[in-house]
Amino acid sequence: MKGSKRILLVSPMPPAIGGISVSTARLRDRLVNDGHEVETYNLQMDVPHVAHALWQMLNMFWLPFYVLGKRKFDIVHLHISGYWRRVWFRLVKPFFKGASIVVTIHGDVANFINYPFCESVLAAADRIICVRRGNIALLPKLLKSRSVEIPAFIMPPASSIAAEKIPESVVAFVDEAQRSGCPLLVFNGSVVLKEPFYDLYGFKEMAAIVKRLHDNGIKIAALMIVNDMHLDASQCAFLQDVESRLDGCGSVMLCSKMQFSLLPLLSRGNAIYVRPTKTDGDSLSVRESLALGAQVVASSAAPRPEGTRCYDLASGEDGLYKRIVDAIEELESDHGCNSVAFKDYYDKIIEVYSSL
Repeated sequence: MKGSKRILLVSPMPPAIGGISVSTARLRDRLVNDGHEVETYNLQMDVPHVAHALWQMLNMFWLPFYVLGKRKFDIVHLHISGYWRRVWFRLVKPFFKGASIVVTIHGDVANFINYPFCESVLAAADRIICVRRGNIALLPKLLKSRSVEIPAFIMPPASSIAAEKIPESVVAFVDEAQRSGCPLLVFNGSVVLKEPFYDLYGFKEMAAIVKRLHDNGIKIAALMIVNDMHLDASQCAFLQDVESRLDGCGSVMLCSKMQFSLLPLLSRGNAIYVRPTKTDGDSLSVRESLALGAQVVASSAAPRPEGTRCYDLASGEDGLYKRIVDAIEELESDHGCNSVAFKDYYDKIIEVYSSL
């Protein structure tokens, strides 16, 4: 991309939870390092849970006026989920003063294309980025020519990984696991208690696996991380039930109301990242785990990159257990993780920007 560009990134930004905010923050930092003028418009600040939906609605309403008050941007890159938010953007596009528009779709396009006016809404974008493999094929014919598939994986520099702050209690737990030679199972997720994906991330399934490993005499340490910073009464009761299932299972730590990066943990030689989700996009955690040399066990809920130990969702707990045991045996054989060549996708995003 020739010359410095003025770029606006419209997205959730940290401390918001989730891969979208992490990926966008890394994109911002890399763009700034390359000399571009970057501003961010945060769609999801860390506010009390009860105000979350209202806050996002107000943020979306204010976005066009925010852009009007600024010097013209060359590129506006939107990471907007939800049908009505995309419709709102389509209506206010004239406020963007002729900036080139890039829209990244992080979820499953199949959840969006059946809505009314889908083609017209997405046609507001000059370029469309799909992070999930196979989604371009689902888009209306008119949009395919302006679409590209790019996973949402952007790795920060090694110095950034080393500088990440982890709570002392977590560091002590992980250090003890490494001293004892135990494989470290790392699991993280949000507490989703609504159908059709009740317990979407598989907290209870993971608790059952930890107990099963313990009962079968397989020595591990398990670090289970709750992503949510605000929990209601039903979510707290759910986690108490999960904790009760972990009683007597040995070296287990359930972390809640803590925000920290998994990168320094996954870069250790004994880590196995586990992602038993019932549905998924293109998981940033899976890709960065593989890039750091960790073993990865994940459900077949979405296309997974090479090197992932996948289990079929239909096989349930048994399938997950088998893949985790396979990963543990791989670590104990001293062969380490299978060598998988990984690069991030920052350069691909720059190619999209350059094409505008």
